[in-house]
This record gives sequence, C-alpha cells and structure tokens, in this order.
Amino acid sequence: IPGSRIAQFLGIFRGVRRQTATAREVISRLPMPTEYSKIVVDGPGKHRTKRAEICNLEVGQVLVQVAFAGVSQAALRTMCLRPEHGAGFPMVPGREYSGIMIGSLNGAGNPRTGWKVAGLRTAGCGDCPACDAGDPHWCSNRNRSGSDGAYTGALALTPSEVHRLPMRMSRKQGASVGTAARCLDGLYRLGVEKGRSACVVGAGPVGNLCAQILQRKGVHVTVVDSQIRWLGHLFKYDVNTLSELGELRTFDY
Repeated sequence: IPGSRIAQFLGIFRGVRRQTATAREVISRLPMPTEYSKIVVDGPGKHRTKRAEICNLEVGQVLVQVAFAGVSQAALRTMCLRPEHGAGFPMVPGREYSGIMIGSLNGAGNPRTGWKVAGLRTAGCGDCPACDAGDPHWCSNRNRSGSDGAYTGALALTPSEVHRLPMRMSRKQGASVGTAARCLDGLYRLGVEKGRSACVVGAGPVGNLCAQILQRKGVHVTVVDSQIRWLGHLFKYDVNTLSELGELRTFDY
C-alpha cells in the first residue's frame, strides 16, 4: 500500500508539471496577435465594434488575452448616462474579466505566459485624492482616463492588476472571482458568526453571491428585492426571500 500511494503521488505530481510545461510550450509557439476587437460606446444607446492594433508594452506591463467579461448592471447604466452625468464618451465599459497571459516585458514581475488570470478594471483619472491614495475604485472621474474596460480582446496591465486562477477553475468561472472577492471581503469585515441571522437587501449578482456565502457559513439568510425575477434565482438555495423590506431590527446583520 505505501508503495502504491508513493507511485500515485509521483504520477499526479509529474502529470501536473508536464501539463503546465506543455501549455507554456504551446503558448510560446503561438504567434503574438497584432490586433483585437473591442466594444466602444460613443453615447447613450450608441455602441460599435472596433478593431485596434496591440500597442507595444511598456516596461512592467503584461498582456492578457481576455476570454470572458462580466456584464453588470453598473456597466449597462453607464452606457445610458449622459456626459454631464459622469460618463466620458467614447468609452470601453466592463469591470470583471478573465483570460490568458500571452506576453510580458522585462521587469513585469511574477506573472508568467500561459497563466489563467482574472481581475477587476477600476480605471481612475490619476489626479483625484482617491487615485493618489491608491483607491481608483472610489474615483469620481472614472472612465475619463482613456483606459479600456473589460469589453475588449486584449488588455495591457500591471502585474498588480492580474491574479492567477487555480488550475481547476475555468476561465468562465474566473470572470466572477472579483465579485466573489468583494462579497468575502465585506463579510470578513462584518465578522459573521454561525447561527445568526442576516438580511441581504438586493438579489442581484452581488446579493446572490453574498446570500450563498452566508448560507454556507451557517447563517440564516433572508434576501429582499422588489424584482421577483431576481429572487427566482435564489429559490434553489436554502434562503428566505421577501419582496418588501420589513423590520430590520429582527436581524443580527
């Protein structure tokens, strides 16, 4: 038995290493794409597909070929905003993405070609107090910096903007990692405990993920949303759903 277990472990270890090495070798042989497509929004209700050439990377940048991008209500609302409401047109929307690392320049840090990666695009203006403090997601002038969002075929990023996905996770699942991380961060700050009760206001993607995580942690969850179609996605989970907001003092969170 010990001998067979050792052989099993060595087989798995060598197989995973070989798979990783083979993937890198195949990707290294592929020609670097010279152009890509992106969705450009010129104004409320006006969008088009544009072909663009891949620019030369700067020192410290990596190139990611986008596989999937998350479609959020925030992005859809931004497409309908008027310029005076804060949306700088033309713009390339989209926040969450997943893809493959296909290139890097010397000094780009740890990311390697062939990695499955995911991340959030929180492009800021670079001049406001939030950007100076390293918090571009609080920028009041987002989408005016000229940086592309995730609705594009390729992104030139810094290593801090990409996060490696585990081998077992698909790129399609990876496009939701950013939202899940936001939920986990908020619940960690809240310090939820098993056996308590929580009310999640809003049954959209973020509320849905929060409800699932809370339920897995042993918390009694109630989700409130006036949109019945959003609540319908929660019926397969062991959570309570309400269409009207009631007394909140009955909940611990």
